[in-house]
Amino acid sequence: MNASRSLVIGVSIAVSAATTLVAQDTTRARVQVRPVPRERSVPGVGVAPTVTGVKPVGVRLAAGTAVTIDGTGFVSGATVTIGGAAATSVVVVSATQLRVTTPAGTAGARDVVVTTSGGSATCAGCLTYDGALGVGEFIEEMWERGGEGPTGVWGEERFQKGVGAYVHLTAQCPSNWLPIGAGISNSGNKSFFMAESYPLNNQWHVLMQRMMVPPQGGALLYPPAPYSFFLTVTCINRDTFNRAMQAPPSS
Repeated sequence: MNASRSLVIGVSIAVSAATTLVAQDTTRARVQVRPVPRERSVPGVGVAPTVTGVKPVGVRLAAGTAVTIDGTGFVSGATVTIGGAAATSVVVVSATQLRVTTPAGTAGARDVVVTTSGGSATCAGCLTYDGALGVGEFIEEMWERGGEGPTGVWGEERFQKGVGAYVHLTAQCPSNWLPIGAGISNSGNKSFFMAESYPLNNQWHVLMQRMMVPPQGGALLYPPAPYSFFLTVTCINRDTFNRAMQAPPSS
């Protein structure tokens, strides 16, 4: 009886000890879950801006034309430069639009740079200063495209839309190509006439003038009016042209 009782007691003690050890191991292996730290925003630092476009795309040389800049990330305190000169009267209309007044500039395409607390964004060549534009005149839209047709021939198109009494258009052939002819059409059917039209290097220049035809009382201009012009230029490859000129006549 005693031996049997001792055996039961021994088993009981062994099981109890094993249970205690397992419980201790499980406690030591438990993973401690800690809260994830929250991201803290840094005061004064915002999202980097972008610039997607400017309207109008062409302004006069003198300062004072109001333009709208489209993009993202615009915030209070934004500054704008055009061709390296500071624009004035910067107004943040929304996070996607700014309104500024242009500084004076020289003829040609200029970069527009917007700077905010989040960084700077550049729109390369987005605004063009045009010496043909007067007070209250502007270029609303402008683009140029071209492509090669038959061997040695290139077709170049230039489109310009805006408001003005004088319209200066220039279409540029690729490097090492020569412009040999041009045509122009006015989709708005406005009363303009071609004052100048000539090739220069690999470009063709056209100056349209809004005036009465024939002039009455001298060169009497109509008031500035909306216009849309297409300038098409035919170019030939300079090397192909030279070879053709040097080739002996066929018998």
